[in-house]
Amino acid sequence: MIIADYPIESEGEDKLRRTPLAKKVAELIASFKGRESFVIGIEGVWGAGKTSFVNLILKELKSDQNLVFINFNPWNFSGQNELITDFFSSLIVKITPFVADKDRLKKVKSIVSKLTKKSEVAFSPEIAVLGGLVNLKAADLFKLKGDEKTLEEERKDINELFNQLGRKIVIVVDDIDRLDTEETRLIMKLVKMTANFPNTIFVLAYDRDQVAQKLGQGGIGEEYLKKIIQVSFTLPEPDQQGLQKILFSDLDKTISDIYGIVKLEGNDEKRWSDLLYKGFLKPFKTVRDIKRYISSLRLNWSIVAKEDVNQIDFMAIEAIRVFAPSLYSGIAANPALFTGIHDPSDYGRNNKKNLQTKFEELIAKLHSEIRDPMEGACEVLFPNLDNTYYAGEHEQIWKRERRICVAERFGFYFQLGIPDGAISEVEANNLAQNFDNREAFTEKIVELAKDKRLRAMLNKILDRVDDLSEEQIKVVISVLWDLEKDIIDERNEMFDFNDVETQVSRITYHSIKHLPGDKRFEMIKSLLQNSVVFYTPTRFVAMLIDQQSNYQRNDEPLLTLEETEKLKTICLANINKLVTENKLQNETKLVFALYSWKEWENADKVKDFIKNLISTRKGLLTFLKGFVGKVLSSNGNFYQIDKKDIDPIYPLTDIEALVQQITDEEINRLDEKDKEAVMLFRNPRRW
Repeated sequence: MIIADYPIESEGEDKLRRTPLAKKVAELIASFKGRESFVIGIEGVWGAGKTSFVNLILKELKSDQNLVFINFNPWNFSGQNELITDFFSSLIVKITPFVADKDRLKKVKSIVSKLTKKSEVAFSPEIAVLGGLVNLKAADLFKLKGDEKTLEEERKDINELFNQLGRKIVIVVDDIDRLDTEETRLIMKLVKMTANFPNTIFVLAYDRDQVAQKLGQGGIGEEYLKKIIQVSFTLPEPDQQGLQKILFSDLDKTISDIYGIVKLEGNDEKRWSDLLYKGFLKPFKTVRDIKRYISSLRLNWSIVAKEDVNQIDFMAIEAIRVFAPSLYSGIAANPALFTGIHDPSDYGRNNKKNLQTKFEELIAKLHSEIRDPMEGACEVLFPNLDNTYYAGEHEQIWKRERRICVAERFGFYFQLGIPDGAISEVEANNLAQNFDNREAFTEKIVELAKDKRLRAMLNKILDRVDDLSEEQIKVVISVLWDLEKDIIDERNEMFDFNDVETQVSRITYHSIKHLPGDKRFEMIKSLLQNSVVFYTPTRFVAMLIDQQSNYQRNDEPLLTLEETEKLKTICLANINKLVTENKLQNETKLVFALYSWKEWENADKVKDFIKNLISTRKGLLTFLKGFVGKVLSSNGNFYQIDKKDIDPIYPLTDIEALVQQITDEEINRLDEKDKEAVMLFRNPRRW
């Protein structure tokens, strides 16, 4: 629920404990007796709670039958004539029920009627001069056209009418500091001269500095205020402890409404403590600041799914949005700088330097009062702002915590919804419920691949591998392996290592690693023997074999050397089966299969296979297409056939001779893929 920025109405809502002072002001009003009007000023900065304080005063006076209340809104008029019209019309309506002398009331109404006719009111030109304004008499203020009497001459009847009322008129004029210069001066003229009637109390609410500046420069405005305001009450700045209590209470209510009962613990508890230490509370100077922040927080939290953001991060970035919108926009426009990890390489150091430079530019634009707390909030949100270089395991922790500093999570905080192509936590949790249902899981993975959202979901699965049961591991890995031809995608950026193939390998590795050591081999063996595809499971085994020969002490292999040799034997059996069934040449990753076969078994068998394959034009083209590779470069991507890759498994000269025999006429009849392979073999590369 949004917290409306409405002023309070009763003592029960008075969290700043101003009711005792309001009662004193009410007593002053109730006891006032005077031949002229009495003007009370309620002073405070914007958002200090002036309207709320006035309401507390009126609440105390409500039961006094001797008082008549008029709330005059100066925003209702757009010029001097409208001011007179609105004010006197409201005044006559309010006092009419209490007037005994109807003849005198009729006469006063006649005077007011003349005053409120725009065509008959002419203000003296010297009124625009503030120095003259202070010394002007009411008789000089205006004359009624067609009538020789001035308002001063008519005032005797008006004064007598107010004396006979037997009641005091309390006129409240709020938000004077929001008026422009001309409107402010008109209100003060009205209070000081035009409506200076007996038994009339004006309660004016305003920011003294703002109003004084509009009334005149060089101290003139301040002097004029002293002549108008008989008694002023300056609202004290809210007690910081009291403001904190209000803020924390509203935050507790907000979080409870969204998440239910929540306990801050672990990293979240530490980061909330860091936020407070770095000045998170400093921008909250008034109750209005708190209401504005809480309302914005509740609204935006109702838009974004609660499962998709970290509570502490969302509260902090929302504070930046409310109090430092330019900084918020600057962060939103630079996700690559603020997210991820920056390693100590030259590239990483350069990225970190760019981030710090950009951040310093954004912070420098902020007002000095909020610069430090906003900088502190950013330091808590974005670890890369400090001088520490973080590793991959830190990023994995940030991902699990749904932190804003993770690239895949960043957009949720700024788009206030699910970014295009992203996966919400709700959707990921729904998929997780099917980890032990092979059919449902397969259907969902295929659907995600078609929607081009599989990469994002694989990230979510990787975050959940530690929670998978053995049966769920079997389902997840076997489905991802067996769907390789349906879900494969291409890398398009040099530093893009989140392609489907790479992520499936990560999920496989970390799922198996989660198992006890004595169960890993049997799990992989079972998956390998039951898989209906060749490349993905064989590539995983190749990675395990490579790990055996290159592991460091801090990176112990998943399996023993003996276990990996057994898996290699199974893979070799699969290769030979594909050869026997005349299917190996149909493999998308033919070159990988040939190299693995050569390394694990016999180079001569590989050569014999290739020789037999390229003996036909179709087989030759199949062989060439296997070597077409996409090269990712900072200068632009291109395709090529690197001939050096051919020679280790078959004589390059023999291939060159066969390709040379393909005529231009024959090339023109080839399909696009076959033609591309021939042309790339003849030419170094194609952009």
